[in-house]
Amino acid sequence: MAYRLFMGVTILVVWKDHRGVLKQGHYSFTRFVGEVLCETEDVLLLMNGEWDIVHVRADADLIDKLLLRAAD
Repeated sequence: MAYRLFMGVTILVVWKDHRGVLKQGHYSFTRFVGEVLCETEDVLLLMNGEWDIVHVRADADLIDKLLLRAAD
């Protein structure tokens, strides 16, 4: 839980300080949060020795579709 809380605060600080650059890279706040949280979950699985179930999530379009579906 502490790692997730730390990442939540970090996401807000990074977005506040770097949103201009992130937006130029075509990142919305939602997409940025989604990608960071996906990576965070992968790292937590790795730390818990559950590497075999970690999936690479490199397709930004897929992440956007999942976030849009979750918002409905």
